[in-house]
Formats: sequence, C-alpha cells, structure tokens
Amino acid sequence: MELGDWILVIAVVVSLGLGVTSILQTAKIQKRQYRQRLLGEITQWATDILACWFAHGFDGLLNSDVDEDVFFTWHDVGARSQNIEEIASVFGKDLVSTVYQVVRNISAVTTCIQNCRSSQPTTEIPEVYGIEEKAPEDSLLEKLNDLSASTCGLMEKVGKIMSSNMSLG
Repeated sequence: MELGDWILVIAVVVSLGLGVTSILQTAKIQKRQYRQRLLGEITQWATDILACWFAHGFDGLLNSDVDEDVFFTWHDVGARSQNIEEIASVFGKDLVSTVYQVVRNISAVTTCIQNCRSSQPTTEIPEVYGIEEKAPEDSLLEKLNDLSASTCGLMEKVGKIMSSNMSLG
C-alpha cells in the first residue's frame, strides 16, 4: 500500500470514530431531554394539584353552591395520576412511592369533598363509643394538609432528580 492509501484509511477511521462519537453524544442529549420532559410533566401535575386548593380556597371546596367545576378539577388531577405513575417508574421505586402517596391523598381529598358537600351542617360533633368524631370540614382540612405535604415532597424529589441530571451533563 502506498502512503496515499494509508492516509485515506486513517482519514476514514478518524471520520468513523467522530461519527460514532457524535451519534452517542446525540443519544445522550436526547435521553437527558426526554427525562427532563418527563420530570416537567410530573412537576406540572404537582403544580396543578396545589393550584386546585389555592384557586378555590377552603370555603370554595366546602360550598355545595359552587359550580361542580371544583370537584371535576380534582377529579381531572386524579385521573392524570395513572399516567404520572407510569412516568415516575422511569426514575425508580422511590419516586413511584412518592407519587403513589400523592395519588392516595388526592383520592382522600375528593372523597372528603363529596362527604362535606353531602353532609348536613351540625353544631355538635357526635360521640361514637366515647370517641369524638371529626367534623367533615376538619377531616377535609387534614386531608388537604396531607396532600400539600406529599405534593411538596414530590416536587422536592423531582428537583433533586433534575439537578442530578443537569450535573451529569
């Protein structure tokens, strides 16, 4: 082989190496962008959960005269939870567990909203077998606090995952 042939072989090998490196780098960037998009969907869902509470206020959730949009908004956020659980599975059991906790709390809140709207206002809290029963409003407030805490915990975990993905570059 002549010198020109060797130069051609070396040029082809270098070009091939650069091409493979470029393809691998592009795949890595696409994977990172995909993961960031999924985390963005989880964050949007969590933000929507908190917005449901703050948009309608506690009294708005209890007022049965308020348009049924309040209940349907909660129901919509809950309906999106299955998709969010699937997305979370990409990031491991810890995030899935946190999402599942939020989903359980959404279910508890929607049940409490229905109970509060259907219950008759009472001036006394009945005692059953010597144990005080909580008023539906108190139960709803407790469930909303649980939901808020679990949602904030979810957002914190998503933030940690996002920052670790960014540092991996």
